[in-house]
Amino acid sequence: LIESLMLKIPLPMFYVSADEIGNYTVIDGLQRLSTIRDYIIDKKFRLQKLEFWGDQFNDARFEDLPTFIENRILETEFTFTVINSGTPEIVKRNIFKRVNRGGEPLTDQEIRHALYSGKSTVLLKTLSLTNKFLNATNSSIKANRMLDREFILRLLSFMIRDYNLYPKNGNMDEFLSDTLKIINSMPEINTKELKKISDNIISEVKINDIKILRDKFALGMLRSSAIFGDHAFRKSYPGKRKTPVNKSLFEVWGVLLSEISDQKFNLLEKHKDEFLNDYKNNFLKNYKFDDIISRNALKYTSVLERYSTMKDLLHKYTK
Repeated sequence: LIESLMLKIPLPMFYVSADEIGNYTVIDGLQRLSTIRDYIIDKKFRLQKLEFWGDQFNDARFEDLPTFIENRILETEFTFTVINSGTPEIVKRNIFKRVNRGGEPLTDQEIRHALYSGKSTVLLKTLSLTNKFLNATNSSIKANRMLDREFILRLLSFMIRDYNLYPKNGNMDEFLSDTLKIINSMPEINTKELKKISDNIISEVKINDIKILRDKFALGMLRSSAIFGDHAFRKSYPGKRKTPVNKSLFEVWGVLLSEISDQKFNLLEKHKDEFLNDYKNNFLKNYKFDDIISRNALKYTSVLERYSTMKDLLHKYTK
Protein backbone atom coordinates (compact mmCIF):
# COMPACT_ATOMS: atom_id res chain seq x y z
CA LEU A 1 0.00 0.00 0.00
CA ILE A 2 2.71 2.52 0.97
CA GLU A 3 4.68 1.70 -2.17
CA SER A 4 1.55 2.42 -4.23
CA LEU A 5 1.43 5.88 -2.68
CA MET A 6 5.12 6.34 -3.45
CA LEU A 7 4.44 5.41 -7.08
CA LYS A 8 1.39 7.73 -7.30
CA ILE A 9 -0.98 4.83 -7.95
CA PRO A 10 -4.58 5.98 -7.14
CA LEU A 11 -6.25 4.33 -4.16
CA PRO A 12 -9.65 2.65 -4.41
CA MET A 13 -12.59 4.60 -3.01
CA PHE A 14 -13.27 4.69 0.74
CA TYR A 15 -16.80 4.21 2.08
CA VAL A 16 -17.90 5.79 5.35
CA SER A 17 -21.20 6.04 7.20
CA ALA A 18 -22.14 9.36 8.81
CA ASP A 19 -24.20 9.73 11.97
CA GLU A 20 -26.43 12.68 12.90
CA ILE A 21 -23.63 14.75 14.46
CA GLY A 22 -21.09 14.20 11.69
CA ASN A 23 -19.06 11.28 13.05
CA TYR A 24 -17.88 8.83 10.41
CA THR A 25 -17.71 5.04 10.69
CA VAL A 26 -15.49 3.38 8.10
CA ILE A 27 -17.39 0.76 6.10
CA ASP A 28 -14.64 -0.05 3.62
CA GLY A 29 -10.99 1.01 3.80
CA LEU A 30 -10.24 0.76 7.51
CA GLN A 31 -7.14 -1.38 7.00
CA ARG A 32 -5.76 1.05 4.40
CA LEU A 33 -6.39 4.08 6.61
CA SER A 34 -4.89 2.34 9.64
CA THR A 35 -1.78 1.35 7.70
CA ILE A 36 -1.22 4.90 6.44
CA ARG A 37 -1.71 6.26 9.97
CA ASP A 38 0.65 3.67 11.45
CA TYR A 39 3.39 4.47 8.95
CA ILE A 40 3.17 8.26 8.64
CA ILE A 41 1.87 9.45 12.02
CA ASP A 42 2.54 6.75 14.61
CA LYS A 43 5.75 5.46 12.93
CA LYS A 44 5.01 1.88 13.95
CA PHE A 45 6.86 0.07 11.18
CA ARG A 46 9.57 0.21 8.56
CA LEU A 47 8.99 -0.62 4.90
CA GLN A 48 9.68 -4.24 3.94
CA LYS A 49 9.54 -6.36 0.78
CA LEU A 50 8.89 -3.49 -1.62
CA GLU A 51 8.28 -4.79 -5.12
CA PHE A 52 9.94 -2.02 -7.15
CA TRP A 53 11.94 0.15 -4.74
CA GLY A 54 13.15 -2.48 -2.31
CA ASP A 55 16.83 -1.84 -3.01
CA GLN A 56 16.44 1.84 -2.10
CA PHE A 57 13.77 1.97 0.59
CA ASN A 58 13.43 -1.37 2.37
CA ASP A 59 13.80 -0.78 6.13
CA ALA A 60 12.95 2.93 5.73
CA ARG A 61 10.73 4.84 8.11
CA PHE A 62 8.65 7.72 6.76
CA GLU A 63 11.18 10.32 7.88
CA ASP A 64 13.97 8.38 6.11
CA LEU A 65 12.36 8.85 2.69
CA PRO A 66 13.55 11.56 0.30
CA THR A 67 11.47 14.75 0.45
CA PHE A 68 9.98 14.24 -2.99
CA ILE A 69 8.76 10.75 -2.00
CA GLU A 70 7.33 12.08 1.27
CA ASN A 71 5.47 14.75 -0.70
CA ARG A 72 4.05 12.17 -3.10
CA ILE A 73 2.61 10.29 -0.16
CA LEU A 74 1.27 13.40 1.58
CA GLU A 75 -0.29 14.72 -1.63
CA THR A 76 -2.24 11.52 -2.29
CA GLU A 77 -5.93 12.26 -2.87
CA PHE A 78 -8.51 10.15 -1.04
CA THR A 79 -11.97 9.70 -2.51
CA PHE A 80 -14.82 9.04 -0.09
CA THR A 81 -18.41 7.96 -0.56
CA VAL A 82 -20.45 9.06 2.46
CA ILE A 83 -23.56 7.10 3.43
CA ASN A 84 -25.95 9.58 5.04
CA SER A 85 -27.23 9.18 8.59
CA GLY A 86 -30.80 8.42 7.52
CA THR A 87 -29.83 5.36 5.48
CA PRO A 88 -31.60 2.21 6.81
CA GLU A 89 -29.38 -0.29 8.63
CA ILE A 90 -30.20 -3.07 6.19
CA VAL A 91 -28.97 -0.87 3.32
CA LYS A 92 -25.70 -0.15 5.17
CA ARG A 93 -25.09 -3.87 5.68
CA ASN A 94 -25.87 -4.53 2.03
CA ILE A 95 -23.42 -1.84 0.89
CA PHE A 96 -20.77 -3.32 3.15
CA LYS A 97 -21.27 -6.76 1.59
CA ARG A 98 -21.04 -5.38 -1.93
CA VAL A 99 -17.91 -3.27 -1.47
CA ASN A 100 -16.06 -6.05 0.35
CA ARG A 101 -16.26 -8.60 -2.47
CA GLY A 102 -12.71 -7.96 -3.67
CA GLY A 103 -11.18 -10.74 -1.61
CA GLU A 104 -12.88 -13.50 0.31
CA PRO A 105 -16.46 -12.39 1.08
CA LEU A 106 -16.97 -11.26 4.65
CA THR A 107 -19.24 -13.31 6.89
CA ASP A 108 -22.37 -11.66 8.32
CA GLN A 109 -20.71 -11.55 11.74
CA GLU A 110 -17.59 -9.85 10.36
CA ILE A 111 -19.83 -7.20 8.79
CA ARG A 112 -21.73 -6.68 12.03
CA HIS A 113 -18.43 -6.44 13.90
CA ALA A 114 -17.23 -3.68 11.58
CA LEU A 115 -20.49 -1.70 11.60
CA TYR A 116 -21.38 -1.93 15.31
CA SER A 117 -18.04 -2.03 17.10
CA GLY A 118 -18.08 -0.89 20.71
CA LYS A 119 -19.05 -2.42 24.06
CA SER A 120 -20.85 -5.24 22.26
CA THR A 121 -17.92 -6.42 20.16
CA VAL A 122 -15.60 -6.23 23.19
CA LEU A 123 -18.10 -8.34 25.16
CA LEU A 124 -18.33 -10.98 22.43
CA LYS A 125 -14.56 -11.30 22.25
CA THR A 126 -14.28 -11.55 26.04
CA LEU A 127 -16.96 -14.24 26.31
CA SER A 128 -15.46 -16.25 23.45
CA LEU A 129 -12.20 -16.57 25.42
CA THR A 130 -13.74 -17.66 28.73
CA ASN A 131 -13.00 -21.14 30.03
CA LYS A 132 -16.69 -21.81 30.67
CA PHE A 133 -17.52 -21.25 26.98
CA LEU A 134 -14.51 -23.23 25.74
CA ASN A 135 -15.20 -26.11 28.13
CA ALA A 136 -18.92 -26.28 27.34
CA THR A 137 -18.21 -26.41 23.60
CA ASN A 138 -15.01 -28.49 23.87
CA SER A 139 -13.31 -25.59 22.04
CA SER A 140 -14.93 -26.92 18.87
CA ILE A 141 -16.48 -23.71 17.51
CA LYS A 142 -14.01 -22.05 15.17
CA ALA A 143 -12.80 -18.59 16.11
CA ASN A 144 -11.75 -17.70 12.58
CA ARG A 145 -14.34 -15.68 10.63
CA MET A 146 -15.90 -14.88 14.05
CA LEU A 147 -18.13 -17.96 14.07
CA ASP A 148 -17.77 -18.33 17.83
CA ARG A 149 -18.88 -14.72 18.36
CA GLU A 150 -21.95 -15.24 16.19
CA PHE A 151 -22.96 -18.22 18.35
CA ILE A 152 -22.59 -16.10 21.48
CA LEU A 153 -24.44 -13.15 19.94
CA ARG A 154 -27.43 -15.35 19.11
CA LEU A 155 -27.60 -16.53 22.70
CA LEU A 156 -27.30 -13.01 24.12
CA SER A 157 -29.99 -11.77 21.73
CA PHE A 158 -32.56 -14.14 23.21
CA MET A 159 -31.27 -13.44 26.71
CA ILE A 160 -31.82 -9.70 26.29
CA ARG A 161 -35.21 -9.96 24.55
CA ASP A 162 -37.92 -12.57 24.87
CA TYR A 163 -38.02 -15.18 22.11
CA ASN A 164 -41.55 -14.18 21.06
CA LEU A 165 -40.11 -10.80 20.01
CA TYR A 166 -38.01 -12.44 17.31
CA PRO A 167 -38.91 -10.90 13.88
CA LYS A 168 -41.89 -12.59 12.27
CA ASN A 169 -40.13 -12.37 8.91
CA GLY A 170 -37.31 -14.55 10.29
CA ASN A 171 -34.63 -11.89 9.76
CA MET A 172 -31.92 -13.13 12.15
CA ASP A 173 -29.36 -10.68 10.75
CA GLU A 174 -31.54 -7.73 11.75
CA PHE A 175 -32.25 -9.27 15.16
CA LEU A 176 -28.54 -9.76 15.90
CA SER A 177 -27.56 -6.34 14.58
CA ASP A 178 -30.14 -4.69 16.82
CA THR A 179 -28.72 -6.61 19.79
CA LEU A 180 -25.26 -5.14 19.17
CA LYS A 181 -26.76 -1.66 19.19
CA ILE A 182 -28.64 -2.41 22.42
CA ILE A 183 -25.47 -3.61 24.17
CA ASN A 184 -23.51 -0.61 22.87
CA SER A 185 -26.07 1.69 24.52
CA MET A 186 -26.00 -0.07 27.92
CA PRO A 187 -26.77 0.88 30.62
CA GLU A 188 -28.69 3.82 29.08
CA ILE A 189 -31.20 1.93 26.95
CA ASN A 190 -33.38 4.99 26.27
CA THR A 191 -31.32 6.41 23.40
CA LYS A 192 -32.07 8.02 20.04
CA GLU A 193 -30.11 5.28 18.29
CA LEU A 194 -32.39 2.57 19.66
CA LYS A 195 -35.56 4.53 18.97
CA LYS A 196 -34.55 4.51 15.31
CA ILE A 197 -34.63 0.71 15.37
CA SER A 198 -38.09 0.40 16.88
CA ASP A 199 -40.49 2.43 18.98
CA ASN A 200 -41.01 -0.61 21.22
CA ILE A 201 -37.44 -1.84 21.56
CA ILE A 202 -36.74 -0.01 24.83
CA SER A 203 -39.62 -1.74 26.58
CA GLU A 204 -38.53 -5.09 25.11
CA VAL A 205 -35.11 -5.14 26.79
CA LYS A 206 -35.00 -7.47 29.81
CA ILE A 207 -31.34 -6.88 30.75
CA ASN A 208 -29.53 -3.55 30.52
CA ASP A 209 -26.36 -4.41 32.45
CA ILE A 210 -23.32 -5.97 30.77
CA LYS A 211 -22.11 -7.57 34.02
CA ILE A 212 -25.45 -9.35 34.41
CA LEU A 213 -25.15 -10.55 30.82
CA ARG A 214 -21.66 -11.92 31.48
CA ASP A 215 -22.79 -13.69 34.64
CA LYS A 216 -25.88 -15.21 33.03
CA PHE A 217 -23.86 -16.38 30.04
CA ALA A 218 -21.31 -18.04 32.33
CA LEU A 219 -24.12 -19.69 34.30
CA GLY A 220 -25.72 -21.02 31.10
CA MET A 221 -22.41 -22.53 30.00
CA LEU A 222 -21.70 -24.07 33.41
CA ARG A 223 -25.14 -25.61 33.78
CA SER A 224 -25.19 -26.91 30.20
CA SER A 225 -21.90 -28.69 30.81
CA ALA A 226 -23.23 -30.17 34.05
CA ILE A 227 -26.37 -31.56 32.39
CA PHE A 228 -25.26 -32.52 28.89
CA GLY A 229 -21.53 -33.15 29.37
CA ASP A 230 -19.54 -33.60 26.16
CA HIS A 231 -22.74 -33.53 24.09
CA ALA A 232 -23.82 -30.06 25.24
CA PHE A 233 -25.55 -28.12 22.45
CA ARG A 234 -25.26 -31.06 20.04
CA LYS A 235 -27.80 -33.27 18.31
CA SER A 236 -25.84 -36.30 19.50
CA TYR A 237 -26.03 -38.08 22.86
CA PRO A 238 -23.96 -40.63 24.85
CA GLY A 239 -23.33 -43.74 22.81
CA LYS A 240 -23.36 -41.78 19.56
CA ARG A 241 -20.53 -40.00 17.78
CA LYS A 242 -20.40 -36.33 18.75
CA THR A 243 -21.95 -34.01 16.19
CA PRO A 244 -20.96 -30.33 15.77
CA VAL A 245 -22.38 -27.75 18.16
CA ASN A 246 -25.79 -26.66 16.88
CA LYS A 247 -26.51 -22.91 16.91
CA SER A 248 -30.14 -23.31 17.91
CA LEU A 249 -29.40 -25.72 20.77
CA PHE A 250 -26.55 -23.51 21.97
CA GLU A 251 -28.87 -20.53 22.03
CA VAL A 252 -31.93 -22.18 23.56
CA TRP A 253 -30.18 -24.16 26.31
CA GLY A 254 -27.78 -21.36 27.14
CA VAL A 255 -30.73 -19.05 27.69
CA LEU A 256 -33.18 -21.39 29.43
CA LEU A 257 -30.69 -22.93 31.84
CA SER A 258 -29.43 -19.48 32.84
CA GLU A 259 -32.94 -18.37 33.76
CA ILE A 260 -34.10 -21.10 36.16
CA SER A 261 -33.51 -20.77 39.90
CA ASP A 262 -30.85 -22.69 41.81
CA GLN A 263 -33.61 -24.74 43.42
CA LYS A 264 -35.01 -25.77 40.06
CA PHE A 265 -31.58 -26.55 38.66
CA ASN A 266 -30.91 -28.81 41.65
CA LEU A 267 -34.13 -30.67 40.84
CA LEU A 268 -33.04 -30.99 37.21
CA GLU A 269 -29.70 -32.47 38.28
CA LYS A 270 -31.53 -34.87 40.58
CA HIS A 271 -33.66 -36.10 37.65
CA LYS A 272 -30.88 -35.73 35.09
CA ASP A 273 -31.03 -39.29 33.75
CA GLU A 274 -34.79 -39.23 33.19
CA PHE A 275 -34.56 -35.77 31.64
CA LEU A 276 -31.82 -36.80 29.20
CA ASN A 277 -33.66 -39.96 28.24
CA ASP A 278 -36.84 -37.99 27.55
CA TYR A 279 -34.88 -35.36 25.59
CA LYS A 280 -33.13 -38.00 23.49
CA ASN A 281 -36.13 -40.16 22.62
CA ASN A 282 -38.79 -37.49 22.16
CA PHE A 283 -36.76 -34.67 20.64
CA LEU A 284 -33.28 -35.53 19.39
CA LYS A 285 -34.67 -38.57 17.56
CA ASN A 286 -37.69 -36.62 16.29
CA TYR A 287 -37.33 -35.38 12.70
CA LYS A 288 -39.80 -32.52 13.33
CA PHE A 289 -37.66 -31.20 16.17
CA ASP A 290 -34.58 -31.58 14.00
CA ASP A 291 -36.27 -29.39 11.40
CA ILE A 292 -36.86 -26.49 13.83
CA ILE A 293 -33.26 -26.50 15.07
CA SER A 294 -31.61 -27.00 11.68
CA ARG A 295 -33.12 -26.44 8.23
CA ASN A 296 -35.91 -24.10 9.35
CA ALA A 297 -34.26 -22.81 12.52
CA LEU A 298 -34.55 -19.13 11.55
CA LYS A 299 -38.32 -19.15 11.01
CA TYR A 300 -40.41 -17.30 13.58
CA THR A 301 -42.57 -20.36 14.18
CA SER A 302 -39.48 -22.53 14.69
CA VAL A 303 -38.07 -20.15 17.30
CA LEU A 304 -41.36 -20.12 19.20
CA GLU A 305 -41.72 -23.89 19.06
CA ARG A 306 -38.21 -24.78 20.21
CA TYR A 307 -38.36 -22.38 23.16
CA SER A 308 -41.86 -23.37 24.24
CA THR A 309 -41.20 -27.12 23.97
CA MET A 310 -37.85 -26.94 25.76
CA LYS A 311 -39.39 -24.79 28.50
CA ASP A 312 -42.11 -27.41 28.93
CA LEU A 313 -39.50 -30.17 29.10
CA LEU A 314 -37.57 -28.28 31.77
CA HIS A 315 -40.72 -27.61 33.75
CA LYS A 316 -41.55 -31.33 33.74
CA TYR A 317 -38.39 -32.10 35.68
CA THR A 318 -38.11 -28.99 37.85
CA LYS A 319 -41.59 -28.65 39.33
